Amino acid sequence: MGWFSSFNNSLSASFAKVREDTTNLFRWVTWLKARGDVQQRKLSHLEGSQDKAAKDVSDLQNENLLMKRELKQMMDYMRLVHKEVVELHTEVHKPALPEAAVEAVQEIPKIVAVASDGLTEAENVFLSHLYHAPKPLSYEEISKALHLNYGTIKNRLNKVKAKGIDIQFEVDDSGERRFYLPETVKIRLSGR
Repeated sequence: MGWFSSFNNSLSASFAKVREDTTNLFRWVTWLKARGDVQQRKLSHLEGSQDKAAKDVSDLQNENLLMKRELKQMMDYMRLVHKEVVELHTEVHKPALPEAAVEAVQEIPKIVAVASDGLTEAENVFLSHLYHAPKPLSYEEISKALHLNYGTIKNRLNKVKAKGIDIQFEVDDSGERRFYLPETVKIRLSGR
């Protein structure tokens, strides 16, 4: 009976080992199932989040499309307003001769028979004003008399000088330039 007892002990030990391995395997399967359930819940949550994110992206795309349409409408409106402002500005600031300048031109039928050939009407008015000024004039005085801004006066002065008319200036005590036509130029311009 010795071998039977040894066989029985061996068999019992083997079954005990199988039972232990089965229990460990069962625990491991249970742990994997629990872990799988956790992962499944996370995946479901992520899929829900993904669906929500996809909906949010879709909503943002729709909102972006609406904003683009509104922006285009605003740009079209701004172009229209700009066009109207330009038309109004052009209408309000038509290059018309001021009343005083018109009278000066009518009283003096082109002061310069010799020089007026190459001058525009505006340059002739400018030159007439300098011609008849009793004293040298500053940019500001010319600007007020002709109702033009500083830049326009400076531009006309340079254009007239570029056409060969010698406009002189002197600097007063305040450092301001004052423009005049020398007598020799006035005589040449008058045709005397």
